[in-house]
Amino acid sequence: MTRSLPYALRAGLSLAGLGAVMARAGAAGPVDVAIALEDARHAYAAQITADRVRVEVRTTGLATWKDELVIRLAPGGAGGANLSGAQVALELDQLRVYSSAGTLVGTHVADDTSCFVATYAPPLTLGVLGRILPPLPLPELALAADPPDAPGRALTPYTRNIAWDSASVDEKTDPNTVVMTGRSDPATPGGSPGKVTLSTDLRSGRLRRFVAVLEPGRELILDIKPVEPGDPAGWAIDPGTRTRVPALADLRPRPGDVTVGRPVPEFSLQTLDRHPVDLDSLLAPPNHGAGAATVAPGLVLLFIRDPAPTAPLPGAPNPDALAAAAAIHALHERTDRARLAPSGAPPGLAPPAFVDRVVFVVDLAATDVMARLDSLAKQWSATVASVEGGGGGGGAGAAAAAPL
Repeated sequence: MTRSLPYALRAGLSLAGLGAVMARAGAAGPVDVAIALEDARHAYAAQITADRVRVEVRTTGLATWKDELVIRLAPGGAGGANLSGAQVALELDQLRVYSSAGTLVGTHVADDTSCFVATYAPPLTLGVLGRILPPLPLPELALAADPPDAPGRALTPYTRNIAWDSASVDEKTDPNTVVMTGRSDPATPGGSPGKVTLSTDLRSGRLRRFVAVLEPGRELILDIKPVEPGDPAGWAIDPGTRTRVPALADLRPRPGDVTVGRPVPEFSLQTLDRHPVDLDSLLAPPNHGAGAATVAPGLVLLFIRDPAPTAPLPGAPNPDALAAAAAIHALHERTDRARLAPSGAPPGLAPPAFVDRVVFVVDLAATDVMARLDSLAKQWSATVASVEGGGGGGGAGAAAAAPL
């Protein structure tokens, strides 16, 4: 929101700082960096806001990592003097997080039966949030919680002790944009200070872009756009009777209901060497001999998610995978005994066979997908060997279906 010259005078601006106020009216020239930072702080500390933040981490020689989040912020005190009653709502991909009055609640959009709950001592700052959630680049929250006399010193968990050098109106690209430059502490011990650049809207003070060199060849980029905040009364998440999980990472989609006779939903699989798997080919009925009816087999898919639950001892079979492998092995043995019984099965009623595959589920956004798949495959092979004495049995040991 544009503020008047009387406001600037009440704030005690120096004569040099009045240039920032004059710039709001369209005059080009340098801007007092302290006033520009106070504008940005006031924009988030004194009104209800919502921003969509596109996050990029660019590293020389590697693919650019990209993500997106939404932050909604309703400050609890006038001018941001007291954020104890602030409401903060986050959209982190499929996760939703709401925080207010010392309680943070997280849920997954595909599961209405569980939640994560944590408490903290207000006000909610980046430091407090970082003790509950992974470090998130949320300069809006940082500014809203900053003291009026020293805003913008630590805009993200990755840029500490920023020393701002200058601010100016971007006359060439957009005269309604203020660009501030500075330096932050090295991201790694022994490193050199990293350059930071913050762009704000000249008229409103709202953030537009933040770029920080974290280390040589690696930079963090935030592109920020305002979105409709909605009514803060609708942001809250009520834990109600949801089951509470111990960590935010435990929030996952609720398993779908499986009903006998309903069609299997469409999904695709790959082998570990990246060849597509045709489910119809897996279900191709075997030939049990002349005169025997070909009965379409059943298909058993065992899904193992990375990271898998920790085994009791390093190198020991995972207990959940061990139980699944034992059950599959027992089913194969029972089917084989029925088929090979001396009396044999009645003509045309050969015991139905089934095929099984293990499906390793990993995050395709990870940079070490193949290493994770290899680790899961080795763990599964060791599990099958412990059940079947090293043999492949009914095919579980040769499972090769890879990420969904």
